[in-house]
Amino acid sequence: MSDKTEVKASKHESYLALTIVAFFIPIIGLIVGIVYIAKDKRLDKKLGEHLIAISILFMILQTIFWYLTWGRSTTLTTYSPPVVSSVVDTPVVSSWDPNTYYQQIQNGQTKAQVEKLINKTSDSCTTSETPGVGTMELCDYGSPLTDKGSLMITYIDGRVYSKTKTTY
Repeated sequence: MSDKTEVKASKHESYLALTIVAFFIPIIGLIVGIVYIAKDKRLDKKLGEHLIAISILFMILQTIFWYLTWGRSTTLTTYSPPVVSSVVDTPVVSSWDPNTYYQQIQNGQTKAQVEKLINKTSDSCTTSETPGVGTMELCDYGSPLTDKGSLMITYIDGRVYSKTKTTY
């Protein structure tokens, strides 16, 4: 069975602090705007009107933001895979050794010839098309878990261009 932990976004530690700050800033703007409107100077009244208008605008934006972000019961789900323990009595070691095949692979051989020679097909090939060069394919043969090494061979237009050997 999988262990799923659901955490509501509103339970996050920063949610309360940000909510309080975001709530009080427009209210303070409203209060200061009302104070400025009550003054006698024309410039102060205009400033008060602008503060009130901006505060109302930010309250509307804040309401929309909080609805879109938190109002839909957003949950964060983490998945913990089950712990599986296994005991391996004998390690799996293949007799496939890249040293045996490295010298036998020559530039110009086809991919089919190489795979027949080394008795392996690649599980990992990357192909790219380059103008002026042709189709380049980078293939990896061998596994670090089961083999004594790996061969990385670059094919251009289906023929060996370069090779690299790694032993473990």
